[in-house]
Amino acid sequence: MAIIQINLNITNAEEVLHAKKSELTSFIADLALSDKKIKKKVEEEVCKQLVKQLKEKIETGLIEEGVKAELEFSIITKKKV
Repeated sequence: MAIIQINLNITNAEEVLHAKKSELTSFIADLALSDKKIKKKVEEEVCKQLVKQLKEKIETGLIEEGVKAELEFSIITKKKV
């Protein structure tokens, strides 16, 4: 099995939050969160969108090439010790 790892570090989480707050109603309640929690929330949402896009594009591309494969996508977050 081959594994591709993508590390994501959002550097403008507050800007993203303010720009998307009208689109993502769940973010409105998060305005009172700390900077770290805001960054974590934005990173989680970006990861969800990346996985969705990857799944759609990769599966379509593989099918077009005649490749049969089982793909598994997961989001793993580091927990502070």
